[in-house]
Amino acid sequence: MVKNEEGFLSEWVAYYEVQGFDKVIVFDNNSTTPLSELDPWVKAGFVEIVRSPWWTEHKWLFKNPTRKFWDMMHVKYLSEVMCKQRGVELGMDVFASIDIDEYVIPRMDNITLMDDFAALFTATKRGIVALEKFNYNSIPHLLEPLNLLTIEAYNTRMLHPLRMNYYSSVAPKVAMRLRQPENPEFSNDTQKYVINCCDFHGCKGTNNYKLCHPLNQQGERWKLEGRHLSWETPPRMNHYSRSLEKFLQKQQHYETASHGKQYDIANFFERSFGYFYDPVAVTWGCAVREVLRARTGVKDYVRPGDSWYRNPEFGRSVEDPYKRGRHGSGYGKALGWEDMNPFPEGETYQRAHQAYSEPKRRLRGG
Repeated sequence: MVKNEEGFLSEWVAYYEVQGFDKVIVFDNNSTTPLSELDPWVKAGFVEIVRSPWWTEHKWLFKNPTRKFWDMMHVKYLSEVMCKQRGVELGMDVFASIDIDEYVIPRMDNITLMDDFAALFTATKRGIVALEKFNYNSIPHLLEPLNLLTIEAYNTRMLHPLRMNYYSSVAPKVAMRLRQPENPEFSNDTQKYVINCCDFHGCKGTNNYKLCHPLNQQGERWKLEGRHLSWETPPRMNHYSRSLEKFLQKQQHYETASHGKQYDIANFFERSFGYFYDPVAVTWGCAVREVLRARTGVKDYVRPGDSWYRNPEFGRSVEDPYKRGRHGSGYGKALGWEDMNPFPEGETYQRAHQAYSEPKRRLRGG
């Protein structure tokens, strides 16, 4: 599910085309920017875009402002159910829910991710793979680099997996099989369980299928995962916080990124931390660039357009009370306790940023 991700979509889709995926379904959550950079992949049949609202029959959604976060989680749940149903219709074998800022890296650089999944399913005889998530921070880019792919630009992460920072952890994501013809225990109810049951962070209380109830799901879950089988080291998922410029964009629709507080700069830095150098994803840069070139017909394509500058402060007059200072909020916005603004109240800030004009010279008498 995406919203206003202009500039990041084509690289992400090209990466998963390189990794052997047959179909990517994008759920557009009322974007105000176009998704036209995906047109080459849509025309090729690789990308399918579902426009919102796809939850219209759920009339109770977004009626209670205090439940906005959980309503968004329910919308995400509904999108995943639709995606899995579509995958079954198309005869797909594997489903994975992956965000635009997440790149799953194969265990070896000489096989694709989908081949890696197939090898794991065969080796473990399980129908599910749990993906270890590593959090990559914004160093060294304040603005989004114009000449580098995401997987080339960010190479510093938290040392340990499943950690946003030293104090908070995140749940792993999974890739799962939609069908297992070689497994006699994988029944129609198992497939219904896979399709209808929620399996991501934040989806508590969203399941509306009877097999998803804790008292009923254990049997079908075991059929999917397998009993007393060994696990192997899974592929890893790189989660990219990206630049501070990206933070400004995400701040505009933070309801899917945080719960209980505004997605402010302090919150962003809590989610963007780490010092361990790990350029594992750079290996795939050349292959992704080749797909981008082939799909768009542009030799050195990285992002759409001749220029790419999305900073919301660009071109905004300093006389605009909503213009942000270098270190905090503009005066038109209430400052939170975590905000910091070095400029005192009053006209000092505005006076310091008046347009420069040459001082008048006084003629001196002889």
